[in-house]
Amino acid sequence: MKTRITRPVALGIGAALIFASPAMASIVVESFIEADIGVGAACLVESPGADVENYTAADGDDPNATLDGTGNTIEIGGQDLAETRVSVRGMLGDRVMYTDLVRYENNCGVDMEVSLVSGNEVGDWTGLGAEVHLSAVAAPTTRPGGAGWAGDPITVTSGGLLTNAQTGTVTIPAGESRVGAVVITAGVGADTAEVNTINWTIQAENG
Repeated sequence: MKTRITRPVALGIGAALIFASPAMASIVVESFIEADIGVGAACLVESPGADVENYTAADGDDPNATLDGTGNTIEIGGQDLAETRVSVRGMLGDRVMYTDLVRYENNCGVDMEVSLVSGNEVGDWTGLGAEVHLSAVAAPTTRPGGAGWAGDPITVTSGGLLTNAQTGTVTIPAGESRVGAVVITAGVGADTAEVNTINWTIQAENG
């Protein structure tokens, strides 16, 4: 016959032992765990969208979109982590929408809840503003901000003020991807001699 000690019985036995030994001031319990930690290939990755293929700079006035995800790193916590770099160009006095700039691919084997988060200081953007969008569906048919896009894009207003740092959250099912878009508003007084930057992080949790 097997005997099973339930939690209330075990606690009662412990209490009896404490009172039977007045010299014991406390009980110390140590439980030991060993973790084996390995490294596999990244399963949430960025790849170039259609705009990268369609808009290559013929001259300094044309739209231009590039994505470089090879060999770039950023130091966090003493470790060099992989960083994808995207480059786009606005047009003076216009609003330019790159609606398919980057694809966020979920190859992890489980659904992921994803949002884009920016936590950096943007700096002085003279006459320039930007929005970073994330689609809620695989192939949105509207402009960024419309149906099929996550709410609350990362927003930098003219002058470099970060007014919204996180997009809404969307589900990327395993094996699917979502589209990243960037909207640039360049006022007539924007500084054409400077290249301004903003960083964001892809945050993902298994759904």
